Amino acid sequence: MDPDPALSTARQLPDRVQRRMPAVVALTAALVLGNAYVVMWAALPRGPFNTWLAPSDLWGTYLASVQLVHGQLSPAYAAYPGILLIFAPAAVIGSIFNLEVGPNFAAFAAPTGWVLMGPLEIALASVAVFACDAVAETFGVPRSRRFVLALAEAAVLSSLTIKWGHPEDALAVGLVIYAALEASTGRWRRSGWLLGVAIVVQPLALVAIPALATAAAVARPRRQIGPMLGRTVVPGLVVLVPALIADWGQLSYWLLHQPNYPAYNHTTPFTSISPVILYQGFYAVSGGPARMVAVGLSVVIGVLMCRHRPSLQRLLFVLALVFFVRVIFESVLDAYYTWPVLALALVLAARTTWLRFGAAVAVSLFATWFSNLFWIGVWPWWGIMMGVLAVLVALCWPGPEPVAAGPEDQVGSGTGPPAQPADQPRYETEPA
Repeated sequence: MDPDPALSTARQLPDRVQRRMPAVVALTAALVLGNAYVVMWAALPRGPFNTWLAPSDLWGTYLASVQLVHGQLSPAYAAYPGILLIFAPAAVIGSIFNLEVGPNFAAFAAPTGWVLMGPLEIALASVAVFACDAVAETFGVPRSRRFVLALAEAAVLSSLTIKWGHPEDALAVGLVIYAALEASTGRWRRSGWLLGVAIVVQPLALVAIPALATAAAVARPRRQIGPMLGRTVVPGLVVLVPALIADWGQLSYWLLHQPNYPAYNHTTPFTSISPVILYQGFYAVSGGPARMVAVGLSVVIGVLMCRHRPSLQRLLFVLALVFFVRVIFESVLDAYYTWPVLALALVLAARTTWLRFGAAVAVSLFATWFSNLFWIGVWPWWGIMMGVLAVLVALCWPGPEPVAAGPEDQVGSGTGPPAQPADQPRYETEPA
């Protein structure tokens, strides 16, 4: 007689939690410390406790989701429709209970909506932490180092969530990492679905397509690029095409120009050559042309570096490199745009020596702090920031030997799949 599936799942749950304990600890720390920062940090030096430092950008996304559940489309739907759909149940609850939020992209005293949206955005963003821990487990990184990695990932993630309020970037990158993991075991259809959802959540995932598609094209025993790409485009067609038909003018304008605001973010050497537009009453520049350059370069990098059946390590390094290229060519650079490079560099450096991993952690923390500074002039801040990211990319360059794990840390000892040597060819399994 077959065992009860429910009982079987219940028995597996503790093991799954145990395997992901580093990420669980990091998520718990992020929830506790993140909420403490928002609710108490502003009051500690000045008092009284009547001002919360909630990330103002979060309310723009939340209010766009509220508009969506009321049947109104906003430009944010063209920017990242996936996160608006994910936020929709919370928007309904917040509307029913009249939870206060701040104005769009502005500070607000004690927004009670944070009680609902804060834990939600931190949990969504932590998908990236769980994905990085899964990669570290696959690499055979010792369990003790995985705890350090997860906490470091949560620390650099705080700029994206607690400071700025953009969980969609972290969720998209986490899904891209899971797509790479699925591809490494030959599950190309599942990889395609994950990549497609990542693009719907945040289009920055587009730069990951060339590397994964090239790896699929050279996979054995047969090419897998068709099944993978076919599933990659479906989520975008389902989510975006009906909206474009309903409101072509507003949404197509955003897709073409992708405006950003130099007055509120960091100017770059490409700001002065980007088309100037007036968007929603504010001075902005078009980010679309520069991002197309980054997408074109990601095609070149992905094809050249993944054409010989890359290992999972090499594939993730290519993803870190194309995310770095994307940052270089931004016409206006928001501080949190740098986060994907930090996240991938940390997980790749974790499988090397403690010295190299420690250097990557230190540089990533410095980059997180420095990215939020505002300096006068274009070149000083941008030049230092690009130099710091280049150092991180160099630190995560694939090494010739993997991290050696002790017997108690072996991934194949009942806590997960066997670790793969760094030089073992991947992408040879039939799709599941």
